[in-house]
Amino acid sequence: MSENQPFTWPPRGVTGWLVRTFAAGDGNPKSPELRTRLGMLEGWTSTAASILLSTIKLALGWMTGSIAVIADGINNLTDVGSSLVIAFGFRWSQKPRDLDHPFGHGRIEMVAALVLSITLIMVGLDVGKESVQRLLHPAAFTAPAWVVGLLAVTMMFKQWLAFFARKLARATEAKVLEADFWNHQFDVLSNGVVVVALVGSMYGWLSLDGWAGLVVSLFILYTGVRYARQSVSVLLGEAATKEEVAVVEKTAAAFPGVNGVHDILIHKYGDVRIASLHIEVDADKTAIEVHDLAERVERLVERESGCKTIVHVDPVDRTHPMYARARKCLKEIVAKDPRIVRFHDLRVSGEDGSFDLSVDVVVPISIQESSYEEISGEVKNILAQCMDGIRAISVVVEPAYAEETSY
Repeated sequence: MSENQPFTWPPRGVTGWLVRTFAAGDGNPKSPELRTRLGMLEGWTSTAASILLSTIKLALGWMTGSIAVIADGINNLTDVGSSLVIAFGFRWSQKPRDLDHPFGHGRIEMVAALVLSITLIMVGLDVGKESVQRLLHPAAFTAPAWVVGLLAVTMMFKQWLAFFARKLARATEAKVLEADFWNHQFDVLSNGVVVVALVGSMYGWLSLDGWAGLVVSLFILYTGVRYARQSVSVLLGEAATKEEVAVVEKTAAAFPGVNGVHDILIHKYGDVRIASLHIEVDADKTAIEVHDLAERVERLVERESGCKTIVHVDPVDRTHPMYARARKCLKEIVAKDPRIVRFHDLRVSGEDGSFDLSVDVVVPISIQESSYEEISGEVKNILAQCMDGIRAISVVVEPAYAEETSY
């Protein structure tokens, strides 16, 4: 399915019938309840299909003696296990929250994807080993035309399964279903390689069988390694996307009374997302006014982003006579020093001729923490040269956990 193809929900055709019949899928596919039902539907559908396909291919492989067909059948057999992991993973991910897991069990989806990936890697290595043996010791086998035709039919069925998984992956934004789409898609490619090998056997090109098995094993290994890396990345705490951060930042920044937004963090626990952010407000507001403003920003960000939101308020006095001058100097520092991407929490206090200045500067996450003190010292020196009357300067350096744009 092309990324540019219009996306409709609920889908049409056989996929739509399955979704409506077995998942009651006319609602919002991103809602926890329907998302779980759709994930389980994909898992159970893939399980049934993989049992059927593996039975057919293993029988054909035994009849013809083709290592490529047997390898493809074993690949489909492992799909049974991975599809069961998907089905049960979605079910387990909706377990109620408990004291040990206050944010729910949503990351079980990524554990399921990791199990699927490890299974694929093990199968790929085994199939590769058998294929090398067949290359070293070619064996004669026969492949009637009807066998080739039947495998071509299974290839078309696998392509439908791939589209089915992709539609549900796009609807639910579930990484494990996206992984299963690629799993089915690579199965289609490996099927094609097997068909080529069988056609070659009709002309006496026996080595094609071993090479086909080896290509199939590489497809399996590639899929396994790719999704193992993605699953581990999410489990370790993958950063939010630019789009997710932008929604939170723009929504909060546009709220009346908010002068700046920074320190945006988004944590993901399956379908549960938690956002925390700091907003700058005028220092002359009362505690009640600030509390009310923070709660209204939280509700708005939650509505626009879908994240449970926590807002921390930073009062900043922008009316100080030296504030504008300090802000201008810091913008010049950001423009000239590639190590500094932005600043926030700029505070100026005291008299014009004897005042204190404090600010937090943000550096790329690639900058080593051992360099923070040096950067802080350089910023202090530039500010001291840029402004007269500074009594004390405090510059805190922190890493950029998210790609924000506002100062």
